[in-house]
Amino acid sequence: MPFCNFFHFFPGINLMPERCADFKRNFAGKLISKMQGIPNSTTFCCFGSQNTDVVAPVAPASAQYCSMKTFDPLNDNCDRFINTPEHLTKKFNFSEFKTIENQKFSLISDCFLEWFVGFVEGEGSFTVCNRNKDLVFCVVQSLLDKDVLYYIQKTLGFGRVQMHSNKNNQTWAYKVTNLSDLYKIILILNGNVLLAYRQKQLQTFIEAFNEKIERKHNKKKVLTFGLKKIHLLFADFFPTLNDLWTSGFCDREGGFYLYFINHTSTYKISFQVTQKHAVNLPVLSSFIQMFKQGRIELKKKLEFYTFVITGLGNCKNAVEYFDKFPLFTSKKANSLAIFKELIQCLWNGDHRQHNGALLPQLILKAKIMNKYKNKNKEHRV
Repeated sequence: MPFCNFFHFFPGINLMPERCADFKRNFAGKLISKMQGIPNSTTFCCFGSQNTDVVAPVAPASAQYCSMKTFDPLNDNCDRFINTPEHLTKKFNFSEFKTIENQKFSLISDCFLEWFVGFVEGEGSFTVCNRNKDLVFCVVQSLLDKDVLYYIQKTLGFGRVQMHSNKNNQTWAYKVTNLSDLYKIILILNGNVLLAYRQKQLQTFIEAFNEKIERKHNKKKVLTFGLKKIHLLFADFFPTLNDLWTSGFCDREGGFYLYFINHTSTYKISFQVTQKHAVNLPVLSSFIQMFKQGRIELKKKLEFYTFVITGLGNCKNAVEYFDKFPLFTSKKANSLAIFKELIQCLWNGDHRQHNGALLPQLILKAKIMNKYKNKNKEHRV
């Protein structure tokens, strides 16, 4: 079976059929410590869509779990991994959130919460103020997509939406600052956050929250709202085609691109998901198993890693996921709508019919779809 095996860079990592979840174990540390000597722009993992017996990379059975209390994803290597299976979750689980306050939130669907977790991993921020240790959870959107923030607020029933302008654009933010509502946000995210870099941020946030509720002047709030010290949980699973995490995540990090070369009928088409930091590669690489196609591309100088699906048929198959779980933000939803329209036109051969009479129209649509590419290069962490 033809495939480009990048594990020759990483001795000790085996290939086993049709398993991906254990890949999360031990991979990130090995990857960080072995990246020396790889070219600045490298494609290092590829599975063709024609392969029926897809092989997925996993770590050895002896690999240990990563504890974020001892593992710094940006600086440490795999020798710092320790075994903490009691702190691992195997699937999205929101039961603790749904049972608080007399099951007040039990009617909120898991589908929304899965999307919300993915959206937060792409868009959210966890802030601990240096001076007074105040905590702020925030999700920022452009003016065009402030309705998405109101949708989150209305569905959860807490938090506030307010203007959050910066120098260049008017933006809006969904913010949570009081302890009782921060407790709810943490319960939603704890054990469900998939990216290791985000897990590290959440850990710092939870530690600050636990310190906050132990202070004397907060005891009344703790008793009133039934707040408890939170024990950090780690997700030991990957997204699938049956949950909405990828939809929420791609509302920020996904991209749909089509370029006509030199204004001719020859084109390049791709669906891409980009992340910064090597420690997030296990989740990014899991998309290969999830979509049964694609590759990972590395730009070492910027430490950006991109999951890429190319080819008309491959992209056509990939976007079927978004038919089931649509994108919410207007920018990405509009881009996807044009992408699907262009795929159908190319599939029908419109770019070559009538001596290319329709080609200028297709090129114009592709330019409209691609116009956000430069903006998407700035990946917040």
